[in-house]
Amino acid sequence: VEKLQSDLVSGDLPALIALHLYWLSSLGDDYASVDLLNYVDDPKWGLDAESIADIPQVFLDQFAVEDQLVAMPVAPQGTVLFYNQNWAESLGFDSAPKDEVSFSEQSCVARTANLDDFDQENDYTGGLLMNYDPSVLLSWYYAFGGSISSDELPKFNNEAGQSAFGYLSSLYAPEKGCIWVGRQPEPYLYFANRFALMYAGTLDQIPLQRSWTKQAGAEDQWTITGFPGPDGEVMLIDGPGLFITEDSPEKQLAAWLFAKHLLTPEVQARLVQSMFSLPVRESSMDLLTDFAAANPQWLTAVEKIDLAHPMPISDEWGFARWILQDAIIRLFALEDPDVEEILSELDKTIREFEQDTR
Repeated sequence: VEKLQSDLVSGDLPALIALHLYWLSSLGDDYASVDLLNYVDDPKWGLDAESIADIPQVFLDQFAVEDQLVAMPVAPQGTVLFYNQNWAESLGFDSAPKDEVSFSEQSCVARTANLDDFDQENDYTGGLLMNYDPSVLLSWYYAFGGSISSDELPKFNNEAGQSAFGYLSSLYAPEKGCIWVGRQPEPYLYFANRFALMYAGTLDQIPLQRSWTKQAGAEDQWTITGFPGPDGEVMLIDGPGLFITEDSPEKQLAAWLFAKHLLTPEVQARLVQSMFSLPVRESSMDLLTDFAAANPQWLTAVEKIDLAHPMPISDEWGFARWILQDAIIRLFALEDPDVEEILSELDKTIREFEQDTR
């Protein structure tokens, strides 16, 4: 963003930008992008019907704003739960939790197992290793029926918010302890050494977890799963968009042609192998047979795209996410929290911040 601000001052803004939409508001009114529907639908330079059908709708929905397509997806990431299959099986579970009831049961049984063994170092661990990242918190909110509209200020003091964060708070409470907070910033060694049955992360952490598991000498098989709620699993997807800046017709067309190149199945396959992202083109999977076989956790996420929801891209979510994070950290820090009161204060703070930034 600082580089783009500098480019604006010098009058040399790039024709094509890959960035999360909510960061663009910091560029002010001097920046403007074009509606990409004009290029997508162009009979000569656009995408044909087969190519459009090859892109899962959830990737396009993220950038559909007020009848415009403000950007094209390029390297979407999935927010998921990492899950230790072998340890779960030894605890008596044959599959990852599909709803909040089975999630509670598995988390609490793992906690009890670590408390009851002869290793004092793992006492009061075992269940879900807590992650306060805003995308993780929003995933829980969506898993309990929540949603955020692109044209409304985010609100969390509602049935979904009270259910989701009340649920997490109850599992974290001392009398249960089925959710715990680690001292180390990274989850990988905790997971490899059976301190955590599950932790939340993104698909690009798969190779890191594999390396840490190997280094720890662990042989557990693990996979990924969505966030379980009353109606099943949810996976949120997020990633930068390809924005074309307003310029001459020639430069805009050149930017579009390069963006279109980045969306070809061949390039998408290369990006996936480099970034562990989700493929924007379904036909890329024909080029990823070996990669999928070597990375079954990633393949599991691809198979869950039908369950996916797009992450909000509005300016309001850009600042509300950090206020949400602060509120849930506070929720977990209190001994006997009033969930509704904290969420009410959260919504109030979001409204005040929005008014101050107008």
